[in-house]
Amino acid sequence: MATNLPNFPPFVKQSDDEQTENYAGVRWKKWMDKFDNMLCAIDIKDDKRKKAMLLL
Repeated sequence: MATNLPNFPPFVKQSDDEQTENYAGVRWKKWMDKFDNMLCAIDIKDDKRKKAMLLL
């Protein structure tokens, strides 16, 4: 059965805000935490499926 995936914003590696342009690592960590929460919410536990979701 096909399901609709939630809309998840892509990671933006550069910011228009000059104050945050040097904090890509911090933004990446926050983005990955949100991504992991989404995977948990839609019950994806298999590493291959997690990788596929990341590469979408």
